Amino acid sequence: MNYPTIQNHDRLKETVNARDLHKFLEIGKDFTNWMKDQIKRARLVEYADYIKVAEKGELSKTGQTLTEYHITIESAKHIGMMSQSDKGFEVRDYFIDCEKKAQVAQAALPQDYSQALRMLADEVESKKVLAMENEQQRHTIQAKDKYIVVSNEASIKAGEIKVSEFCKSHDFIDIGQNKMYTWLRDKGFLFQGSREPIQKYVNLGWFTWKPSQEKHGGKFRSCLRITPRGKVKLASLYMDSMEQGGFA
Repeated sequence: MNYPTIQNHDRLKETVNARDLHKFLEIGKDFTNWMKDQIKRARLVEYADYIKVAEKGELSKTGQTLTEYHITIESAKHIGMMSQSDKGFEVRDYFIDCEKKAQVAQAALPQDYSQALRMLADEVESKKVLAMENEQQRHTIQAKDKYIVVSNEASIKAGEIKVSEFCKSHDFIDIGQNKMYTWLRDKGFLFQGSREPIQKYVNLGWFTWKPSQEKHGGKFRSCLRITPRGKVKLASLYMDSMEQGGFA
């Protein structure tokens, strides 16, 4: 329902039906006498803080004309506060929130033709920037997909390689093998404090864990190697990590 507005100087004030406020506050006293009391207590001025409108309302059982009081938002907040009840504070908080939202909406509207043109130009520029970012992202994805295909073919030919060889085989991997081991552990591919791969990724064909051909300290030690499949998978995951904010 659209309620009338009150012209106060150069400003239009929105109103609410005081009968609705009376009902929300759960006032026991009849509406007409209660409203007259509020006008006196709050010192409301007719045509500035409220207006009276004669309406044939559904509340009238005899079909007689009812006098409705339409009060400004400020007056409704004031009456709510004077009630000294929880409902009254709810009224105040509700209208304060409404005013804040209205101010934000009003601030977003252009005030004149020049501002409207500036807002339009800003919107067009934002769309251009967004389109450029989307295009750049599309090229990045295409380049990544192309790299994975080429890398897959090269890796199959290269066979299994050590972690140190893996770090040297890609220009975009700018860390040494020790940091790469740390990255592999952090990602859950290796056991913590070890270079041994998690069995799951061995089963997936990413790594091998076999004894070396040379003895170290009189014993054969197992050596981690990355398979062609693992090389492609790890390179892709590493690129994802770099895109999301770096190695860490």
